Amino acid sequence: PPIAGSLCVAIVESPQYKTGGNYDNILRKHFETPRLVKAGDVLCIPTRHSADFLSEEKAPQRWPVLYYQVKRQPGGQDRSENLCYLVDTKSTNVYLEGSVNAFAPVRLEGAVATDGGHPLWDSDCPPGLTSAVDELTVVALPYVSSSSAALLDGQCSVLLCGPSGAGKTVVVRAVCRRLNLHLAQMSGASLCRETAAAAEARLRSAFSRAAALAPCVLLVKGVEPLGRDSGGKEDARVTHTLRQLLWERQREAGRLPVLVLGTAVSRQGVVPGVQSCFLHELRVDRPDEGSRAAILQALAHASPLGPDVSLARLAQHTAGFVLGDLCALLSGACRAAYARVAQAWPCDDRQPCGPRMAGERDSSYVSAQFPQWNAPRGTSRHHRRPKRDVHTPIIGTVTPPFCYLCLIVSRLCFRKRGKVGYVTLERGVADFARACVSTDSVKGPELINMYVGQSEENVRDVFARARSAAPCVVFFDELDSLAPNRGRSGDSGGVTDRVVSQLLAELDGMHTSGDVFVVGATNRPDLLDPALLRPGRFDKMLYVGVSEDRAAQLRVLRAVTRKLTLGGDVSLEALVEAAPPCLTGADMYALASHAMMAAVKRKIALIERAEDTEESELVVEDGDFRAALGTLQPSVTEEELRQYEALRQRHTPA
Repeated sequence: PPIAGSLCVAIVESPQYKTGGNYDNILRKHFETPRLVKAGDVLCIPTRHSADFLSEEKAPQRWPVLYYQVKRQPGGQDRSENLCYLVDTKSTNVYLEGSVNAFAPVRLEGAVATDGGHPLWDSDCPPGLTSAVDELTVVALPYVSSSSAALLDGQCSVLLCGPSGAGKTVVVRAVCRRLNLHLAQMSGASLCRETAAAAEARLRSAFSRAAALAPCVLLVKGVEPLGRDSGGKEDARVTHTLRQLLWERQREAGRLPVLVLGTAVSRQGVVPGVQSCFLHELRVDRPDEGSRAAILQALAHASPLGPDVSLARLAQHTAGFVLGDLCALLSGACRAAYARVAQAWPCDDRQPCGPRMAGERDSSYVSAQFPQWNAPRGTSRHHRRPKRDVHTPIIGTVTPPFCYLCLIVSRLCFRKRGKVGYVTLERGVADFARACVSTDSVKGPELINMYVGQSEENVRDVFARARSAAPCVVFFDELDSLAPNRGRSGDSGGVTDRVVSQLLAELDGMHTSGDVFVVGATNRPDLLDPALLRPGRFDKMLYVGVSEDRAAQLRVLRAVTRKLTLGGDVSLEALVEAAPPCLTGADMYALASHAMMAAVKRKIALIERAEDTEESELVVEDGDFRAALGTLQPSVTEEELRQYEALRQRHTPA
């Protein structure tokens, strides 16, 4: 090709760098190697390790390239010839002339050195988020295409909803790479001001800046505070201004596109006026097991993994985790590995971060439990199966659907006498499913809200969280308070009836989710709405009674005292024989707790008489148990037991 005598380029407007900087040395170094260019080309010049390209925040530059566009045909030739010319610093004079708006070219993986960040953040096809990226690309593509953009009124406006850390920003960056768009980010809180006039001016300034950077995507992260006044109510002036800016004709006189995207955790947190401004609404849900495995594989691609690490198994144990949780999990595992190497003592790198992650995650998430079956070993045996533990029919119902997905999961309802350990049974269900099954324990009264429609929405959210964290066990405690007989409630608005109807609708729709199991518990089955007990809903009922034989009571007592240091004179068998015949699990726990308090008081008295020291171990002796046993009163009386027996015979099928 011919050698160009001169070359005129213009820096491309981009939100990632300042166009007014002095980048002559970078441009000269780039053309030290002969390059083939033609008019209209956009040059992608790396800036890593360049002294001329520094960050004002004294932090590593996170956008390692500069974009230049060739303005005029090299060599002064006519553009119609579409010729390519060879440019180098020895034979060509390179001129920099102003700035220009242009699409950002696609950077090939590995062709340009990055700033050390993970390749997942700059991928145009991020693992586990491909479906969301494809959906957003389909929505945005008509506004970018020159053939169809002229037929569309207004700008492309999309509201992305999803839990925090789900990867909404990663999805937007992937779409920008696919469509060759620049990305300008700002927070919704930065657009809020004390007065409506100041907020309106801030909005217009943000859109003017985005128009100057076109073609680009204006990403507003967290639009929940947008359009609210100082009192938290909707500001009509701000929402009207936002609607006016979004609905301005996009392509007039060849204007380049500007796409406006907003992110929110849920659409309920966005004021209605701002919701109506966005033409499209997409959701980035929690990843399923396959998507979690793909994300873990991508995140751990460059990390040395031990031979005992199974990412597929880890994906099963992280039900309900989002992209941010998985990043934090691997980061915690790396820190644990470094600590293990530094301290030179063996440990499992996954255990220190697994339970801690469940506690650090947002309370709205369905936390993955790590239940142990040691405690419920002592739970009372089934009333109608005197030779089998009560957990046997429960696990027999839950385990097969989790092991064989072709089976349909039914629902289970516990009928109980007081505090008999049904919560521990529910946790044991997840343990015996042979997978890290998430559990969502819901108290019935906490779903009831004073505002119209909020109670039904709370019920829908419970099942939505369960489906997103599948496999999952949803446990409704005090079910009679959530779903009593319809038509008998005293509220004038009929809130309880609507909640029961919503619960029935959700249960009827669970047949498509074979990896979600619903468990309910109540001590008043006679108050439940009869529609709940029909086949396909709570179609299996189990009666959880008290421990009526001494062997079962002994197992319960051993379970509740397993963490206590017992004296040599303590005989749990003798204590069980001396105890009342009808004690629940809560009564057994109260017995152990009162005995420990008696031991504490006895130890304090010995320390005050200088007969013992604080460093010595607390030992619970037989006298402490006898003192606690003398004040123990059973929580369930004989009369109540007879009433529960009558309810069992009435509701248990023959």
